[in-house]
Amino acid sequence: MASRRLNSDRFFTADYAEHVYTAAGLDWIARSTMASVILRHHPQLRPALHRVANAFTPWQRARPAA
Repeated sequence: MASRRLNSDRFFTADYAEHVYTAAGLDWIARSTMASVILRHHPQLRPALHRVANAFTPWQRARPAA
């Protein structure tokens, strides 16, 4: 059902264009990764995501603060 919901969402289909998002907005979307989204909201996770190529793979164990 998730793919059906995405295909029905106008912001992912017909309205995924500059007249809705602007060129800068589309560029920002294109440059974002799952790791950048996580870090935008939870910057304290940066040590765990350091050098992780894909945020959906296992993260490094963060060292406890001294």
